Amino acid sequence: MSRPARGRILDPVRASNGPSPMTLLLNTAAVPAVERDDATRAVIEHMSVPTDVSLLGPDGADTRMDVWQLGPVSALRNDGRAVRLRRTARHVRQEAPEVLSLIVQLRGRSVHRQGGRDQVTTAGDLVVADLTGTYESDTGLASLATYIAYRDLGVGVDLGRRAMHRLRTSPMYDLVRHHLVQVDRCAETTAEGTAATAVAESTVELVRGLLVSAAEDRTARGVLHETLATRIEAYIRQHLADSHLSPELIARTHHISVRTLYNVWSTRGTSVMEWVMHERLEGARRELEATGPSAATTVAATARRWGFPDPTHFSRRFRAAYGMPPAQWRRAGGAAAVHPVLNLHDSSRSAGRGTGPL
Repeated sequence: MSRPARGRILDPVRASNGPSPMTLLLNTAAVPAVERDDATRAVIEHMSVPTDVSLLGPDGADTRMDVWQLGPVSALRNDGRAVRLRRTARHVRQEAPEVLSLIVQLRGRSVHRQGGRDQVTTAGDLVVADLTGTYESDTGLASLATYIAYRDLGVGVDLGRRAMHRLRTSPMYDLVRHHLVQVDRCAETTAEGTAATAVAESTVELVRGLLVSAAEDRTARGVLHETLATRIEAYIRQHLADSHLSPELIARTHHISVRTLYNVWSTRGTSVMEWVMHERLEGARRELEATGPSAATTVAATARRWGFPDPTHFSRRFRAAYGMPPAQWRRAGGAAAVHPVLNLHDSSRSAGRGTGPL
């Protein structure tokens, strides 16, 4: 098969069939077995910086690759085939973009060698690869590589290299690795515009905080303070299903007082728990709309997934927000209210900030 001209991972990528930033690069299920290895190798070489590519495992294995871009943040997800990437001094001389790759292992085991050290990762672990230098990486069966330029992060190459082997020492390590996976999961449904911009900005902020704190840079304390609101938002998004989520829990997790939490959040024009309610209802609404009336999943199960253990309470809040009960919304496929206006006021609760779980 013919090979495409080399591309750049940071080039803007858009799907041709709508506003989704996700593009399917390769699905070898539709490729004859004898051509799958060549197809896989060609796509990797096309999307990456100059690198020697070797495929590991059995010949002709199924592989799927997707790529997406949200502003300055792009990602490549590889699922189904282990790969060895070897970037030599010759490759660096050809092209050395000042870009970081943050790699989350999704399945299997990988080994990344750079800066004189080996980093072994299993599912859920995060490593950083510096594209300005040489490295060798054996990826596992599935991985997610997120790319951000140093200039967009506002840090230098030297700081990135200092942070590379110290990521786990940062208090932001767990938050960032979960955030990157969550962004990948929602990238396909994140429309261009305000939502995409917000996701991209929060990702850049979180990664910057991770690197600065891991490198023990003198600006670390200031950066952690600057990213506090972003870290709180990312934490809330990761715990929306927790019905016990409350201002007290959020504040305690971030080692701040509830008053400080309210002050940090005050610029958003809504209380913390009103925003939590908004995100839960919107998540449930999108799921009900996507599954449709023939779905085997009950409305109550959807409610529990979005932090509503009491289906009656969920139905009341949903109807107040969207003008109809959730079951009716699902039957209508959301068509009855294409542009819903959320009404988060619940007369059964006080008009105050709210101090407990909703």
